[in-house]
Amino acid sequence: MKHFGLAVAFLLSVPLTLPADARTVVTQNKPALVSTCKSSSSACVREAASKCGGQYRVIDSESHAGGLLGDAVPGPVTWYSMTYQCGRSDGSSPRFVFRGPAYNASNGNAPAGGNNASDMTDYCRGEVAGAYNTRPRNVTVSSPMRGVAGGFVVTGSVDLGANGNPPFQCLFDAYGDFQSIEWL
Repeated sequence: MKHFGLAVAFLLSVPLTLPADARTVVTQNKPALVSTCKSSSSACVREAASKCGGQYRVIDSESHAGGLLGDAVPGPVTWYSMTYQCGRSDGSSPRFVFRGPAYNASNGNAPAGGNNASDMTDYCRGEVAGAYNTRPRNVTVSSPMRGVAGGFVVTGSVDLGANGNPPFQCLFDAYGDFQSIEWL
């Protein structure tokens, strides 16, 4: 009976596995929600606003490579994840910094992007379009330029009509492999 009690205590201490798009976690002893969205960070933002009825506080956000149906293994689709608590916002916005291994179709588990300028600009355009839930033709990008540590930087802006043209930069490593998007 003692072992049964320990097993129950252990099972109760393990988080329940709920659908990845809205599972509940505990942060600083306060309930929080996690939204995971495929191909568009704005979908996570919309989901948080909907679930919270408006305001929420961002605790963490990230993006990572995954497949079409799931994000357990790096693949050609960018997945976005945001942890948040409903209630008054502290003014911080999600950044969706890229974490974890990236994807490369050539070997199945290396960063995407390839070594040529066209791949980097196209990849950057697609990532930004997905983040803003807009068409790639609304994203203007520069040719890759050498950045810090021998990597490359692709800069640009997104035409959001009446909402302006927010600038960004996509960072790539020395091999032209995608690393992250920085919103400027």
